[in-house]
Parts: sequence; C-alpha cells; structure tokens
Amino acid sequence: MIYRRQGFLLLLLAIWLWAPPVMADGKVVRVGVVFDGDASVTTQLFEQIKGEILTLTEGEFDVRFSDQDILSGDWSETGIQATIDTLLADPEVDLILALGVVASQTFCCRSELSKPVIAGFVIDAELQNLPELDGASGVKNLNYLAFPSTFERDIDLFLEIVPFEKLTLIFNRWFVEAVPKLGEQLRRAADRRGLGFDIVAIGDSVDEGLASIPDDAEAVYVAPLLHLPDSERLRFIEGINAKELPSFSIFGVAEVANGLLAGQRDGAFYDRLSRRIALNVQRILLGEDAGEIPVNVPDRQRLTINMATARKINAYPAWHLLTEADLLNEEPDYRKVLSIEEAVELAIEANLDIAAKEREVAAGIQNVVRARSTYRPQISSGFSGVQIDSDRASSNFAVQAERTWTGSLTLTQLLYSEPALANIAVQGSAQLTREQELDQLRLDIAQEAMISYMNVLLSGTVEEIRKSNLDVSRSNLELARVRRSVGTAGPGEVYRWESEVATARRDLVDSRASTYQAKIALNRLMHERLEEGYRTEDITLEQLLDTPLSQPTAAEAAVEAASAPRSPREQLSLFRSRDQVLPYIGTQLHFEIFRQFMVDEGLGRAPELMQLDSAIELQKRLLLSARRSFWSPEVALQGQLDHVLERDGEGADLLSEVEDTSWSFALQATLPLYSGGSRSADVIEAEETIANLELQRAALAERLDQLIRSNLYLTNAAFSGIALSQQAADAATKNLELVTDAYSRGAVDVLDLIDAQSASLSADLAAASALYQFFIELINVERSVNWFEFMRTPQEQAAWFSRLQKFFRDNGLEPRAASRPRRVVR
Repeated sequence: MIYRRQGFLLLLLAIWLWAPPVMADGKVVRVGVVFDGDASVTTQLFEQIKGEILTLTEGEFDVRFSDQDILSGDWSETGIQATIDTLLADPEVDLILALGVVASQTFCCRSELSKPVIAGFVIDAELQNLPELDGASGVKNLNYLAFPSTFERDIDLFLEIVPFEKLTLIFNRWFVEAVPKLGEQLRRAADRRGLGFDIVAIGDSVDEGLASIPDDAEAVYVAPLLHLPDSERLRFIEGINAKELPSFSIFGVAEVANGLLAGQRDGAFYDRLSRRIALNVQRILLGEDAGEIPVNVPDRQRLTINMATARKINAYPAWHLLTEADLLNEEPDYRKVLSIEEAVELAIEANLDIAAKEREVAAGIQNVVRARSTYRPQISSGFSGVQIDSDRASSNFAVQAERTWTGSLTLTQLLYSEPALANIAVQGSAQLTREQELDQLRLDIAQEAMISYMNVLLSGTVEEIRKSNLDVSRSNLELARVRRSVGTAGPGEVYRWESEVATARRDLVDSRASTYQAKIALNRLMHERLEEGYRTEDITLEQLLDTPLSQPTAAEAAVEAASAPRSPREQLSLFRSRDQVLPYIGTQLHFEIFRQFMVDEGLGRAPELMQLDSAIELQKRLLLSARRSFWSPEVALQGQLDHVLERDGEGADLLSEVEDTSWSFALQATLPLYSGGSRSADVIEAEETIANLELQRAALAERLDQLIRSNLYLTNAAFSGIALSQQAADAATKNLELVTDAYSRGAVDVLDLIDAQSASLSADLAAASALYQFFIELINVERSVNWFEFMRTPQEQAAWFSRLQKFFRDNGLEPRAASRPRRVVR
C-alpha cells in the first residue's frame, strides 16, 4: 500500500515536470478579426473587446492581435468573403472574431468552419434565420451572439409612440444582399400588424439613400449603417428628420443620441457585447467547442426618446411614455438665459399690476393739480340773448331794447379759503400714499419674482430627484426579477417593485407639473408669454460662501443636473455683500445687535408705515382745517366785463347813446355762522381718526418688527439646516447602497430595501428643499427690511454699511468674524 502511494506521487511529479507551464508562460493564441469595412464605431468596439479579452485571459493565455490578422472587407460582399477565406486558411490564426453585420451573417451561413469563429454582430437571429440547436449554434466551431429578437417588439413600441400604416426599413445594402430571405421574414411580421412596408438598401451615397425612401413612407426603422462615415451617418439622420419621418433605431440609445427619434437598447449594450465575446473566447481557449456555447445573450430593453427630434418633426409621444422612457434633450435648447436679477428687472418693468399702479399714480397727480387750480385765476366767458315785450322796450324809462345780444368776460381770484388749502394738502398726501403703495408693490413683485425663480429651481431639482428614484426602482425591479428567476424570491417581490415603479412614475408626473406651474407663475410676473421657455442660472451655497460645505450628495447632484447647461456667475449680485455682513453676526450678541439694526432699518424704510404716516398727516391737516372753519372766512375777488353786441327792435333807437361796454369788481368774504354742529363733528371725527391711525401704525410697526426678527431667525435656522440635511442625505445614500447590496445577496428582504430607498428619497428631497428654503428665507429678510441689495446703487450700499458700523460702535461692539460651516469628516 505504501509503495502504491509512493508510485502515484512519483507519477504526479513526472506529469508536473513534463507538463507545459500554462499558467506561467501561457499558450500563444493569435486572433483574427474581420470587419465589414472601416468604421469608427466598430474600431472603438474592437478596442473595447480587445481590452476585455486581454484582461480576462491574462496569465492564462498569450492572446495576440496582429495587424496582419485584422482585415477589412471594404464594404463589399466579395471583399468580405475574401477576408474570411484568408483568415480561415491561415494556419497561424487560431480564432476569428467577426465584427461586422455582413461578416457575421456570412460566417453563420457556412456549414463548415476550420477553426473557432465568434460572430459578434447579429442584428436579429430570428430574422436572419441563423442556425440554432439547444440554445447553441449546433455548427462546429461557430458561436454567435444573439440578443433577444427585438424587431416585432420594436415595431409594437414604435406604433405606440407614433401611429403609422406604412413602414420603411433601412438596412446596409450588403446586409440585404447577404440575407436574401430578409424580406420574407419582415413581410410576415408586418402583415400580422396590417402594415405595408418597404426595404431601402443604403450604399455609399447618402443622397441616393434619402432619395430612395418612398414618398408615401410614414415611419422608418433604421438598422446600423456602420459603413457610412460618422459625418455622413449624421447627415443621413438629418435628412430623415428633414422629411419629418419618425424613426426607430435597432441599436437604441447610441443612434437616438445622434438624432433618431427612439430606440430601446440601453447604453450598456456594447459593454455586455464586449464582455460576452471575451467570456466566449476564454471558453473556447479552455477547450470548449464554439458550436456548443450558448448563443443567447440577455438584453435590457429601455426605451429612449430624443425629444429634440420629436419637436423637430412634430411627433410627440403619449404622456405615459414620457415617464416610461429615458428622455434625451427633454428641455429645448433655449438661447435665452434668465438670471434671477434679470427676472426681477423684467418683473418690475413689465408686470401688469405695477403698470396699472403706475397709471393710478399718474392719474393721481392730476388730483393735486386740480386742488391747486382753485388758487389760480378762474376766467370764463359768456354770451346771452334777451328779448322782452315791445311795450316795455318802447317806454320812456326803458333800459333795454326789445332784443339784446351781450358778451361777458368774468375773472375770479380766490384770495383765501381754508377748505381749498386743506384740499391741496390732502391731495398731496393722498398722492404720496399712492406713490408709497407703488413702492410697496414693486418690492412685493420683486420678492414674488425671486421666490418664483427659486421655485423653478427647486421644482426642477425635485424632478431630477424623482427621475433618479424612478431609475433606482427600475433597477430594483430588474434585480427582483433576477432573484425570482434563480428561485430566491417569489412573484410577490416582483409585483411589489412593479408597484413602486408605478408610484415613482406618478410622482415624476406630479413633479413635472409642478415645474411647469412654477415657470408659468414666473412668466406671469414678468408679463412674458405664459409658456415662454428659458434656461435658468442655478444658485448654489458655494456661490454664497465661496467655500464648499461637503462632498456633493445625491440632492446636490440633482441640483446640478436640473440646471444643466446653466452657467452660474462667480459672484451673485443678489448676495454680493455676504462677506461684509458675516462679521456682524458672528456671535449671539452680535446677532442680537444686528437684529435691532435691521429692525430700525426696516421700520425706517417700510412703505406700509409711510402710507400710514401720510394718512395721519392728511387727517391732521383736516383737523386743522376743521378747527379753522369756526373763524376762517373765504375771501374772493371777482371782476366782470360786459359788452352789448347788438340791440334791435323797439327801444333800440332810444338806447343808441348808451355805452355798450360796462365793468365791475367785487370783493367777497363769507363766514358760516352756524352749520347745525357739523363743524364740531368734523373736529371730533378727525381727532378720532388720527388716534385710530396712530394705533394702527403702532400695531403695524410691532408686526413688522416681529416679521423682521422672525425672518432673521428662520434664515439662521435654514442656513444651519443645509449642512444637516446634506449629512442626512449622504448617510441615507450610503445606507441604500449597503441595503441594495445585501438585497442582491438575499441577506435582507424587499421591505428593508423599500424602506432604505424611501429614506434616501426623503433625505434627498429634504436636502434640496433646505438649500432653496434658505435662499427664500434670505429673500424674505430683504423684503421685510425693504432692502433688495441688487436694486441699490453702490453709494446706497456704502451708506448702509456705514450706518451698520456706526450702530455697532454706538452699542460698544466691534465686528467679529463668523465661523463658516465646516466640512463634515467621517
């Protein structure tokens, strides 16, 4: 027994000594590559595949890609056939990769292959009628990569996006020639849907290809046109869009990004293709027959829609697809960039409420003019025609002819009138009140415009967070489906995530509606077309503090995504004096003194108080007038000039010597002696009204004092809440990552993951809200003290700081630098 064991060990030692050192040196493997022709897409993909293969086989095989083994068919069937024959006949080439649609089809049509071949570019295995046996090709040395047949699913989805009855399919000319039965397969699929269809084979000429599209085409289904240079492929897509034809791409997001309308292969398609080719290469090198390697490759279908193309060709998808799909260029590329300062300026200049108030002020000026006119000369003219009976006219004592026509000119000058003087003062005060109301309205509109601008930014950020949450829910749904397929989860988990996806889509719809509402509200304030589009400039806390608080959280990333491609300014004029203010709020005592200063400033400039002050002055003047009415007469001077223009009839001859022109002057003074007690009532009413207004003013001053102090406290709290909410969002995101990983391993159940995702979503929304709430509170502070800094001149700003410095000195306190929020380090 011992000898037998020793013999076995010696045999193992001999095998080890004589065996080739595979892991140490690696077997040399030469890989040949066939391209249909030169194309940047396939060249880039080859480099990716090459990298995956070399990484996967490193230390195991010495895989080499020699330039002499990388051949191109120059976009001709004969050229592709020749390159295939060359590589199959080359004894130095161990394995062949077909990285072209036609090359892949050609290999798959050969019944015998002398060496392993991987056909990597298969459009649709079912349409191409490729060999298949028990999930593999069944052909010795042949492996191809077959993603799930998508043609019929694509067409069904395409019909859901835009209705059509005639479909034009666009393929590479050489692919059509290589697959002679392609038309039959496509016709059967089209007939099942009652669609007419044409096939257009695109060669080297884009113009000829575009001209080949039938005039009655209603939609186009576009296969990869890799033979066209990038610039020509883009020109072809532009030509399709110029014809306003809806388009659907077989290859999905890559071509949709270039301008096609839609596609449903996601952006990771080439990554999965590269990895699967590398894995299959490894399996072949380890000795497995390529004909027995499974050909089916799982694919992820995710609808992508280019909304810029949709707008260009006027083909808009249904509402439900907008939340189901990934939307490229969702917002138009507005040339107009609207900053918060510009929004306020437009609102103040064009707002209809302000315009109406300005007209009211302009009309009120005439009340002042009218009141003053009573102390200016009043000149009037008159004409009269008088006829008396002939008997009176003919008598010896007649002073008037039978018919007399007379013209008159009257001058009246008011010398003194207490009611008139009081009315001038009253109308002046009333006009001042109207002007103060206009100032107040401008401040209110400026505040509303700034808050509306912030709401636009906030709603856009919330929309991006909702999109991100929908993506997470979809990823978790896919994960649940995988867990169910391997038996670690039941159908309930899948249904639960389908419910979560539906809820997330509904929330996204609501968020988009909120975004539109915010923009409409801002446009109304600016008196723009209510659905006028523009890009906004995002406002970040870093701009306010010139220092980052922490690493970006999901909420901050959403803020950035919502604002792209905005270009924020380095310095926001809205908050340009922030650094100068910080030393005055550095401690509790400093903040207390600062609050009192802000209260004094706010009350001193409050148009609401100024209106009451004007009303009090008006009533005081009315009280003075009421008291003077007991002894103050009204004195006026009047002069009149009369001229007889004509006399006729009886008595005219008798009055021929009478002077035709006469004049008179009169000085009149009037003093009411008794008016039934109304003058006493006027005095009492004015006194009580003044007392009432003074109490109203005191009450309003208290409310404004409270408002200013409350806004300052709220701003301080909102500022502190930013860092805390960001910390919460960061922690919730990390927790979600941990729970998601545990869920994928089966360590936690679906409820734990849903809770973690909900917590992350809530934290992200809170972080975004905290940031913009701080800005809104800051705006409220500026409104409550009636001081929007960017609306002030540099001289006014300098004077404000001079008053702030003096106020602190008068209170025996010097400014002290405030501590900035520190970055949280864990």
